[in-house]
Amino acid sequence: MKKIRRLTSRQQPRPTWRTRQRARNTAPAPLPPLANWQGCAATLVGSRHLKQQPPQPCQDAALVVAGPRPLILVADGAGSAALSHHGSQALVYGLRRLLETLGDDYAAALDAPLPPSAHLLQKLALRPVKHGMGLLQDLAASLHHDTAMLRSTLIVAIGGRSRWLWIRVGDGALVIEQAGQLQLIGAAGKGEYANQTCFIDEQLQPQDVQFGVFDSAGLSGVAAMSDGAAERLVQLQSDAVASRLGEFMQQARAGQLGTLQLHQFFADAGVWQRTTGDDRALAVLASA
Repeated sequence: MKKIRRLTSRQQPRPTWRTRQRARNTAPAPLPPLANWQGCAATLVGSRHLKQQPPQPCQDAALVVAGPRPLILVADGAGSAALSHHGSQALVYGLRRLLETLGDDYAAALDAPLPPSAHLLQKLALRPVKHGMGLLQDLAASLHHDTAMLRSTLIVAIGGRSRWLWIRVGDGALVIEQAGQLQLIGAAGKGEYANQTCFIDEQLQPQDVQFGVFDSAGLSGVAAMSDGAAERLVQLQSDAVASRLGEFMQQARAGQLGTLQLHQFFADAGVWQRTTGDDRALAVLASA
């Protein structure tokens, strides 16, 4: 049997100039640094709900995770579902836990220089929606109610070094500030009373879930809101975004935006004249 000669480290052939150059050219590009995001979220019950007997609680929920791994979650419980305020709260807090637990999976796709494949992107987008459905089913079972009583819309935005993943079920609005310009992300949602809004419930189909990515380069602000807040912050038909949203992002960037400022905006009667009186939810994040 022929002996195999094993080279020691000293006997290994020295790499040539061409080998070193090839290794240099194929080395992965360094990842961009993680930005530090700041912001907050707030909700307020709408006057329409307070006029009912008995008054309805706020059916919107909103949450932000600041820092180098930013996350935005907004859920708007269906007005026709009596327990949807429980459903929206369960979604934002339960999905925060899920996405933080699976943070490495999302970081691998959102930090890498090259975008994820369409298949992987769909998998990452549908995973929280499927988990959210499970959260509502478990909650409904514990309350001895049908899942439809808890149904809610959902907006999620997950940040990474190279790109953000966004997910939306139903109405509301997602806005980004990039290169100093405010722009809407995704198609305009429809109102519940037009019977065209999708909810996280047992009727939801994968094709009803909107999702995509946007670049982190030049990104300085991200905001998500329920349709009640969008009445004064976004013109869905014209894709126009109110400058007030840019002001909130600037305040967040300076570390000066808190729930008090958002509540004062929500409670300003002059701002909300001739609106539907719906609940309002807004989550804002910004970075330098």
